[in-house]
Amino acid sequence: MLPLASFDEAKFKRSLCYNVTSSAETVLTDMDFLRQFDIEQEKKSRLWLGVGWLGIVGIVIGAACFFGMQSVVLGGAAGVLGLVTAIAGFSVRAIHGRLDLDDRRYEVVAGLLRLLSKDMADDAPVTVALDFQPHNHKKKLQRKGKVGYWNVQFFVDGWLTMQGRFLDGTKYTVTLIEKQQDRHRTKRSASGKTKHKHKTKNSSEAIISLKIKEKRYPQAQELYKTLNETLKLPSWVELKSVVAEGDVLTLRTTSRVTWDAPGPGEKAAARDGINWMAMMFLSLYRFLNNSK
Repeated sequence: MLPLASFDEAKFKRSLCYNVTSSAETVLTDMDFLRQFDIEQEKKSRLWLGVGWLGIVGIVIGAACFFGMQSVVLGGAAGVLGLVTAIAGFSVRAIHGRLDLDDRRYEVVAGLLRLLSKDMADDAPVTVALDFQPHNHKKKLQRKGKVGYWNVQFFVDGWLTMQGRFLDGTKYTVTLIEKQQDRHRTKRSASGKTKHKHKTKNSSEAIISLKIKEKRYPQAQELYKTLNETLKLPSWVELKSVVAEGDVLTLRTTSRVTWDAPGPGEKAAARDGINWMAMMFLSLYRFLNNSK
């Protein structure tokens, strides 16, 4: 049975977007709902895929009976039934396949919020905007162009924004962006055959901003230039920039490799996105503690 969610499930199915401002407890319950919802969609997707293939088998059997003249009536009936079953199976499977969510999107929110909420008031509001549409959805297309011989579509997907406040009054914003290039080209081989090639390139960018209370960290401005010395990031992550503007400190990092976000009870991932975010926060707070 699915946990009780704070949002409209029917509306979510249409948009695949989750937007809420509520307590950390409510958001974590919603992530549990999305986890179970996703598991159900995966099961239904596999079930209806099996129904679709069963229909294909029926079509083959019907065709064999019909054209083999063993039983024209039985062959025709089996073929029609198989066709209807295949269409129904693959059509319903496509619906559930669309609702099969990217696990790491809800798991990174749940995992990170479990860590951050330890330093937040119980009733502190958290704002989460989480987009489950594919990275290369048409609304995320930025431009089209050429890279060498490749025709390229450039997509930018800002799929997560999370905002909250810590006990010390510091406001935080977490943003995760996926940049995707869908490449294709046509090449004619020496034998005269035309080949179509496709490939995808991805990179992930994580941005964490802290809006601090300058009275609490009086030496922050003087020590900003030394911030790089306090940074500790996973080996598979690169520093993009550190920017200090007034009372806002922003750290941007990027990764060109695939990462994951394990759920409750799952073994640790080799490249753990939750740990990535946690290390960014720890690096920033290590700096802030030195500036008190």
